Amino acid sequence: MSTRPSLKFPRHGVVGVAAAVALMIGLAGCATPSVSPSGSATPSVSPTPGAASPRPIFPVGCEQVLKTSAAQSAITPTVSLRVDEGTMPTSLLEAAYRQTGGLDCDWTASSTNSDGRADGVYLVVVPDSLDALKEYQKLSSVDGSAQCLPSSGTCWADFAVGTSWVSLSASDSGTAPTAPAFASLVSEVTTSLTAATPTHDAWVPPSGSFSGSYFCDRTSAVAAHLQSVVGAAPDLSAGGTGGGPGTDVTAFQKTGAASCPWLFSKAATDDVELDVTTLPGGAWSIAGMNEWRVRPGGGTALASVSVAGADAARAGCATYGCSGYLSYRHSLISVGLNAPMSVSDFTTLLGKLLAGVS
Repeated sequence: MSTRPSLKFPRHGVVGVAAAVALMIGLAGCATPSVSPSGSATPSVSPTPGAASPRPIFPVGCEQVLKTSAAQSAITPTVSLRVDEGTMPTSLLEAAYRQTGGLDCDWTASSTNSDGRADGVYLVVVPDSLDALKEYQKLSSVDGSAQCLPSSGTCWADFAVGTSWVSLSASDSGTAPTAPAFASLVSEVTTSLTAATPTHDAWVPPSGSFSGSYFCDRTSAVAAHLQSVVGAAPDLSAGGTGGGPGTDVTAFQKTGAASCPWLFSKAATDDVELDVTTLPGGAWSIAGMNEWRVRPGGGTALASVSVAGADAARAGCATYGCSGYLSYRHSLISVGLNAPMSVSDFTTLLGKLLAGVS
């Protein structure tokens, strides 16, 4: 039984009921399955390679889908649009949402509540994900209608607009959003997206982008490599439990992201978790990466560091462990380690991690 804190996924926008109440989920297994195309009430677009970074396939952005004034009226006048299609992602998941051609929007207050989340409105739109939404609704026994939980000050809804999965939540730790107020937000988002026929091509990662599947390969060669990096033998029987369904897992599937968790037992009460998550083509977002993978986080921004083999890197270490992001072969790699060490030692570890990649 480990006494160390668990790693957390990069920031979640909205992932349905569970995320409306809590943001943390367990480590997911290697998530690289493809998403089956679904019947489309929304015209599909053909992918075109070559763009330096992704953009929404819709002709509207966050403010056009939901006015800030509507969020302020429903939640609190102190919220403002802080994350939209023009801001740089701060986590690998945010970058994955962008690469689906969808939207990831936050209208939040400047301060956070006791669980580290700011009060406000959170919106995620993942295009061409109707089948995944239906699976989520079936397994979660929900039908897409809005739900509110006054005791936690939250409301949420996961519903379809055309073939897009729309996930919307609102939270206010002071006064819970009323059901009618939240229903008005759902209505505005639905109306705006219904009128927004996709006009842009889906983004395609650069050719030769690193897939990250190497880090999910539980062969003896990879295990030996990671043992040399961490300094302890990995437990090959301890892997991820699988993910989802949720908008996060769906975005990972659509973008080919691979989340590869490893457990190392240095002592009976001192397990070490290492999670390496790769977003193919995600290197465009490295400059904004600032999400701590270890909870509680360090409370300070991650800093640019030099890592052997990486084109660029950001990292930080705190009492509970270290978090890092690497730009490598056009892709973005997120690394979380719940073992405290100096930033210098952690950057050395990250270099060793890349050095053994085949």
